Amino acid sequence: FYLRGNDYMHRSELGYLERAPVTAVEFYERAVELDPEFALAWAALADAHIQIYSQAFDPDASRLEAGRTAAERAL
Repeated sequence: FYLRGNDYMHRSELGYLERAPVTAVEFYERAVELDPEFALAWAALADAHIQIYSQAFDPDASRLEAGRTAAERAL
């Protein structure tokens, strides 16, 4: 699930899929559900949440907080 999330984030960076980070979040959440100690997946989840927030797909403060929480968990 982590690699699938990475694929969607990469597609977003290349401009192929505008809302790809939203799909990536779903994959990263599944990855950390399966392995709660997977720090890279937590970090990627944080990045995806922040991308969604900063690109105005979801400018709600709860999205920013979700990113912060995932980043802290990655540490």
